[in-house]
Amino acid sequence: MFGTFKRPIGAVADVKELEYIAALHQTSTVIHTDGTVSAEDVLYFLRSRFGIDITSDDALDIVKGLSGTARLPLPRVEKKVWRLNEKTNATNDNDSHGNNRKRLRMKIPRCFKNAHNDGQEDELAKLEAQLQNLKENKTDTRLGWEFLAMPRIVNREVPKNVTSLVRYDMCQMMSILLIPSLLRIERYRFKAQKDAPPPRAPLFAGHLNTFSLLWMLSKVAHKIIKAPVILIQKARHKRLSILKDSLRPKPDTIILDVLRIMLGSLEDRDSPMTKLHDFVAQANSSATTKSTTATGKARYFPELKETMVTKGLIRRLLENCQQDEASRDDDLIEQMVEAVGGEGTILDERAFSRALVSDVSRWPLECEDDVTTTFFDVYGFGNVECNDYSKEITPEDLLAAPSRDEKWTQNLAAAIDDLSVKSSNSSFHSVGSDIRDIENAIKNDIAKIYDSTVAKDTTDSLTPVVGTIDSSTTSGSDSQQARNGSVDVNGSKPLRMGKIPEFEPTAGYIDYACDSFSSMNLVVFLFGFFLTLSGLVMSLVTYAGVGNNLNCTKSSFGCTLVETIVNWGVLALILCVCGILVIMPISLINQSYLSSFRQAIFVLGLLLLYLIVPLFEIFLVDYVGINVSQEYLGWRDDITNRVLFYSFYVFGVLTFLSTMRSFGALLVPKSLARRFAILRLLLVPNDILRSTNTKRAATYKLNSVLDRAYQIQTKSHKHTKARNADHETMLSFLFYGEKTAEAGGLLWALKNFSYLNKREGVWLHARLAIGQVLQIMVLVVFTLFWWNVTKYAAESSESKRDEIKEQSWGVGAEWALYFVPEGWMIYYSCIPAGIVCISVLVLLILITYPNTASLVLKFRSGFLPSLHDPQFSKFRKSSVYIYYNTGNMLYASIGMSGFFFIMVAGLLFLLFWPPTSEFMTLLVAWGLGLGITVGLKMFLTVLCGKNFWKGLYRRRPASANVSSLAYECWHLGLGGGVMISRLCQFLLAAAFWIGRIDSQFLSDEVEVFGYHFDTVPQKFFTEILVHEAHRHPFIERLSAMYLMRLKHGQYFGTDAGAHWRILFTLTLMPWLVKFSQARK
Repeated sequence: MFGTFKRPIGAVADVKELEYIAALHQTSTVIHTDGTVSAEDVLYFLRSRFGIDITSDDALDIVKGLSGTARLPLPRVEKKVWRLNEKTNATNDNDSHGNNRKRLRMKIPRCFKNAHNDGQEDELAKLEAQLQNLKENKTDTRLGWEFLAMPRIVNREVPKNVTSLVRYDMCQMMSILLIPSLLRIERYRFKAQKDAPPPRAPLFAGHLNTFSLLWMLSKVAHKIIKAPVILIQKARHKRLSILKDSLRPKPDTIILDVLRIMLGSLEDRDSPMTKLHDFVAQANSSATTKSTTATGKARYFPELKETMVTKGLIRRLLENCQQDEASRDDDLIEQMVEAVGGEGTILDERAFSRALVSDVSRWPLECEDDVTTTFFDVYGFGNVECNDYSKEITPEDLLAAPSRDEKWTQNLAAAIDDLSVKSSNSSFHSVGSDIRDIENAIKNDIAKIYDSTVAKDTTDSLTPVVGTIDSSTTSGSDSQQARNGSVDVNGSKPLRMGKIPEFEPTAGYIDYACDSFSSMNLVVFLFGFFLTLSGLVMSLVTYAGVGNNLNCTKSSFGCTLVETIVNWGVLALILCVCGILVIMPISLINQSYLSSFRQAIFVLGLLLLYLIVPLFEIFLVDYVGINVSQEYLGWRDDITNRVLFYSFYVFGVLTFLSTMRSFGALLVPKSLARRFAILRLLLVPNDILRSTNTKRAATYKLNSVLDRAYQIQTKSHKHTKARNADHETMLSFLFYGEKTAEAGGLLWALKNFSYLNKREGVWLHARLAIGQVLQIMVLVVFTLFWWNVTKYAAESSESKRDEIKEQSWGVGAEWALYFVPEGWMIYYSCIPAGIVCISVLVLLILITYPNTASLVLKFRSGFLPSLHDPQFSKFRKSSVYIYYNTGNMLYASIGMSGFFFIMVAGLLFLLFWPPTSEFMTLLVAWGLGLGITVGLKMFLTVLCGKNFWKGLYRRRPASANVSSLAYECWHLGLGGGVMISRLCQFLLAAAFWIGRIDSQFLSDEVEVFGYHFDTVPQKFFTEILVHEAHRHPFIERLSAMYLMRLKHGQYFGTDAGAHWRILFTLTLMPWLVKFSQARK
């Protein structure tokens, strides 16, 4: 019930999570079980997640640049050519070998004529033979060629859907995910030593006198006054230090150890030189002493020998990792040699680290320490600003970009002036009459000028970069410049600004798929405000008689049908209009990067208008005293309308307070709000906090992946005399890669709430939070109505009995009193039923978050299949139906509580009501007797099972056979009890599972002619998967790498660097080689 399960953890679960990421990232209707992700998938992901409208070329560059295939041409496919002249006259022709051949006149592509060495000469000969036979048989060759068994004549060309053909595999995915982790290790190992702090000067150096004593006292007083600030700064610095240390992968020497494994795998363990080297190394070291890592754990990896970088060494490394295609690429091998430092360089830890991260050193590593979003980390501004404020990047914005080169700024300003003059010329207007075309042309020219002015100062992408700026010593402006791309992360040279993407509107303030809005509380309160307002409007419309003017009779089917359609149409119109007029405009203030006071004031004014209008009606009716009808006063005094009215103002006030929080965030600088914990909790948008936790969760999870792989490598290298280290590693992966841990459940979810949010990136997203609030509203409303309705029904029953007693009906009065229930019967029936309903509603509310978290972890750990599940594609097809879940949670809880109330109250009432009490008493007695008998039989069955059976075999065959025959005969009389118990179980389970849309009640095998009866949980699963496809920590990390490549182009990621990272990944995790496209 509470979702408790054995969660798989370990290296196998890490592979399953990569498969899950691939299944989420793919957009095709057919699942690619090899786990590859295409450029088309990247294109649609960036458009859905950030509202970035990139071209196919950009998507291809992202995939090819990050996966290490940018040097390769685009894939080509074979295009069939079936063109043949009507007249098939034969002519004599000489082929390339000088042989005379009878050939038919055909329109053969040029590429086919020059490709005799590709085995197509035989194909042409077969075609000629078939045509000659047709001619000899006097067959009309102009008849349907599609029916002839002709060989394929092809023309290889780049297909139009090339974005779906260019893909990267799971091994390349892991190498992309590890980029920030490798950067963090490299900079921690080789960062520049900080200058030692200068020695403290004494308070006073000289003779002690009155003036010096006063000066000393003033300094001491100044230090005492400043002490709280210093303590706060020290505590903040300590917290940041702990955070940085927790984000760093362990152990610190993992790059060195992987290099040892990689080079050690090339050695021949049986060669005499290797044996001699091992003997000398063993003699020089103590038999009990082992090299240890920084954490003090014993290490069993091969010793690192002095190895020079050569092309042959790189080729052997690629072949050893089964990268056969890359090992035959001489240009790639030359680039990899240059990336590591050139041929002849000693391949040590520093050189290997330089090869891994030199091409991706522009990643702002300090962004994981900042409270920011992923898009802000890359571009320095929020994508929501460009989407919803229609803020375009103008030439003036380029001038306002931070830069330390004044000469470049002057050149760019002059270029803008020249382009502005050019735009006014008639010749320039001939390019495009639309002003949009002129602005785009100006932007493109400015970008070219920008690149040309900075390219002289920009280092080559293969130049090793090892130094860094320590984020703790970097000023805020420098860090911002580095993030914007105008200053190198090394703080030395200006870089190109990079490509600024085009945006399309996303309406992020109502984006409930990836929760890109500012405040979750505002979303929840606003939906409550909308529902209560819609209820009041619907009640008012019903009072006005809209839809009820047809005056249908009970026997008029057509009129009733039309009236029903009109009523439901009016309800749909009211809900849609109220949603558009209430939710959309008020949600404008719910943006993560709100920077317009005008919009904030508009939203506050509109919300106050909605709240003041009902008060104005109360003022006119109650205080001014305008004349209204008695029916209208009765409508106002109705208890349902009063509850709606008070709920409307409760949610309205809560919504107003939430909007004031967003308005207050405009008044406080963002840097100040992110610095202090209290202001960060109150003013920083929830989306930024969620993105920060997701970024850090990705780091924590990848650190765990590295640690688990490192542990497997350590166990496999314990036996230094093992001849096949790869074989030992795969055995260790099979033996130690599968582990489980207890997960799920209410107590587990409450205990690990912070862990799930910060380490796993799991939270209750918008639609489920709204559904939870609606369930709480159902609980409150049911509690109020349950007690009032029960009291009203009991009092009405008693008054009716008193009325019957007062009238002298004679014998009829006794019969009437016999059938009219007493008040205590209603109380004793409805009170227990209400308590049961409230209990199951509270239970339903409590288990929603634990079951959601358990479902997410089940998918991530492979407990529920994803990539290799044929049914997983149905979730992609039903993504449009995720809007069902909010309403399903509301009405499912209503249906569950109503079903339980009717069932429990009805059974108790039948037990107390005189006309049925005797029958119900006998039924209860019969049921108890049958239950006791069945319980006795089960006890005897268990007793015989322990004595006569062992597993699936019989200890005493004769006794077992006799007892089985006796029980079988006995069960023929008690079989009805099984039927009744099963019916009761199904009814109780159905009553409870009506309210649960997060769990499947009916199996997939329960279907009739392909129709599945229980499809509501499928929509809930789809909601979870849609959210995961946008906000999974690994996908958040991938999106950051996509944006970096989109911004910097060839300056972020090279083929050489990508293949070095692939070598690192496959060396540390060789079990990923089966997912490599190069191997296939």
